[in-house]
Amino acid sequence: MIRPLHRLELLKRVASLIIAACLFLPLCQCTPKAVPGAQDSVQTQAAPAEPEVLVIGQRIDYQDPHDLFGLLLFAWPLLAWPLRRRVTRVLTTAIVNLAELTAAVATLIYLYDIIALWGQIRYGGVMALGAYGVYCLAAIGTLIGLLRKMLSPLPSAPPPTS
Repeated sequence: MIRPLHRLELLKRVASLIIAACLFLPLCQCTPKAVPGAQDSVQTQAAPAEPEVLVIGQRIDYQDPHDLFGLLLFAWPLLAWPLRRRVTRVLTTAIVNLAELTAAVATLIYLYDIIALWGQIRYGGVMALGAYGVYCLAAIGTLIGLLRKMLSPLPSAPPPTS
């Protein structure tokens, strides 16, 4: 039987893999609007504007350090695996989990802001936001379980029988 904390850890791992896969999926799209009065020799008035799709994996220039931030948005949950496996003490595990929860909530808000500003959400955006939401809920559940474990009284030894 798998213990509840291990189930939540497994849930975080699955969410991490989905988040990493969303790096290469279309998150959202927008249709550029024609500016009235602007003359563009390439685009004519009769041709409709082609929608622009946001795929982070295609936009990253791996030589530019600023673009690596987009990669880190989707990769940090995978990079946190070895850190979680190394920590053995309950208090340290709770601190690492709290840091993970904080990073996941901040990333979720930032990603939602990017996707909401771009326009129409696509399936990759739904998957990324959903996976980060599941990751946050699993981190909250793990943190609550660890706090219960830390705050529960130690089992007392049975009284000696004579």
